[in-house]
Amino acid sequence: MPDVVLIATYTKRPEAEVAKSVLEGSGIRAYIQGDDAGGMYPFMTEGIRLFVQNKDKEKALILLKGI
Repeated sequence: MPDVVLIATYTKRPEAEVAKSVLEGSGIRAYIQGDDAGGMYPFMTEGIRLFVQNKDKEKALILLKGI
């Protein structure tokens, strides 16, 4: 995996998926990490983390402010 940085943490997987879709729709590759059994056990995770490549960090943060 390329050099990635954490840009956001969400409590619910659908919120993270929306953010990922916004970023990917703008040409930014995004990655989600969270061990919640595919959303079945959200209480078992410390949050769903959203990562982007370091080179896209600033643009990604700007885009996420709009959602």
